[in-house]
Amino acid sequence: MQLKPEQLPAALERALLPVYLLASSEPLLLLEHGDRVRAFAKSQGFIEREVFDIASGVDAMDLRYAAQAMGLFASQKIIELRMKEGKLDKELTDFVCEFCAQPAPGVLLLLSCPEWKKDIEKLSWAKAIDQAGCIVPIWPPSREELPSWLSRRAKMSQINLAPEAAELLAERVEGNLLAAKQELDKLSLHAKSGRIALEDIESLVADQAHFDTFSLADAAIGGDAPRAVRILRSLRLEGEEAFMLLSWLVRQVETMERLAAADANGELEKAFAENRIWPARAAPYRRALKRATRADWQSRLREAAIVDQCVKGRAPGDAWLMLERWILRIALKPAEAKRFAA
Repeated sequence: MQLKPEQLPAALERALLPVYLLASSEPLLLLEHGDRVRAFAKSQGFIEREVFDIASGVDAMDLRYAAQAMGLFASQKIIELRMKEGKLDKELTDFVCEFCAQPAPGVLLLLSCPEWKKDIEKLSWAKAIDQAGCIVPIWPPSREELPSWLSRRAKMSQINLAPEAAELLAERVEGNLLAAKQELDKLSLHAKSGRIALEDIESLVADQAHFDTFSLADAAIGGDAPRAVRILRSLRLEGEEAFMLLSWLVRQVETMERLAAADANGELEKAFAENRIWPARAAPYRRALKRATRADWQSRLREAAIVDQCVKGRAPGDAWLMLERWILRIALKPAEAKRFAA
């Protein structure tokens, strides 16, 4: 079965299943939910623990031996398999499928995966886990959700984040929840009367935000121009290539052009499915459809060809400046975007 993260504690109380798969791109969330499973299993007598990390190399025979061997001090143990990405080789696939078909007595198999995609659900080992155990995809909070997420976490430490403080903290730790936790721990030591104000964040929290091309696309398509520019400049400092960023953004604008065409024909929901835009990811695209027409997105694609020539050194101009101005034209309403015409 597949559960939402908030359903996991109650599910553990009902019954401890033989196999769990936790999947998240956010290391902090993966660690915390794994700790929740481990702690409950320990309370049920699963004292021993063996960890296998695919990144360091894993032999399926070692896993089979671990599942069959009795512990030295207890008959129940946890076997952890830490995946490198959302796939397993044939030997590991066979092991997981065999374990799910006939779980070893006194053994709990806990897999952690640093990503989750709909395609993974179709793989044989994922189907086997779904039948015998529990799959928990854990999505990181979106940029819009992050201030509320931080406020809730702060309350767990008996501190209250002022709304403007939560906003600034979200800006400084976006994409890096481990840093967010560390900053909240540090802020709890400085809280006056249990409250953190904007000036506390300004003086105590360094900018530790981490961005990727997905964040850039979300900001641009979602209409957050200041954030899009900030992400672009951050990615440039991190050594990202302008050509790669442009290529990804062009694909997103092409998607917008298709969505706008479908929207005009009353087939938007079908287009979302065809373009693999699931409900949890649809909000930025819906905002973009309200902001610009199909003709506007076609204009952005024509402009991208000009930026592409500059980025490749085949036309004069500052490639990063041209890319930034093009991104602003994506993020702003057409009337406002005219200020940043090429």
